[in-house]
Amino acid sequence: MAVQGPSLAQLVDPRTREGELWQPLPDGRLRCYACGHRCVIPPGQRGICKVRYNEGGRLRVPWGYVAGLQLDPIEKKPFFHAYPGAQALSFGMLGCDFHCGYCFRGDTPVLTPTGAVPIKAIFDGARERIAVPGADVSFPLGVRVVSASGEVRPVVKSFRHSYRGPVSVIKPMYLPAVRCTPVHR
Repeated sequence: MAVQGPSLAQLVDPRTREGELWQPLPDGRLRCYACGHRCVIPPGQRGICKVRYNEGGRLRVPWGYVAGLQLDPIEKKPFFHAYPGAQALSFGMLGCDFHCGYCFRGDTPVLTPTGAVPIKAIFDGARERIAVPGADVSFPLGVRVVSASGEVRPVVKSFRHSYRGPVSVIKPMYLPAVRCTPVHR
């Protein structure tokens, strides 16, 4: 018999506090503004992220822990007025929903040491895949890409989800067009 561990809610809920990015709505509901989904959350329910929830008409949000930590070159970040070559500390918490509204299309090329490859080809080339709510995750082996800082790094995961909506086309001079959702950073 398999032993089941604690649920995500049992792990995260004790590590929450009242959030700031929300608006009260009628009937105890609230609108969360923490991401682009702008979830309307009824009392006792969770947003699409599964870590922000409505407790008594107040938004509870993760607080007091770090789930991921990375030291990146400043060139990867959308910051201005920073010294080239400086480092930026990034951290994150649980709650990625794997189907954000600001993703690239599968035909978007990424640079590898052997040339440009569409994101879809990297996803499709992986042998191992899992399904998560609203998305598929693949784990490519031996695939390396050139990062925004110019470093060659391994691809750990690739995501695929369906998206129906507008697509923006960015046409940099002397480079191929990039297609992404309008709210992509």
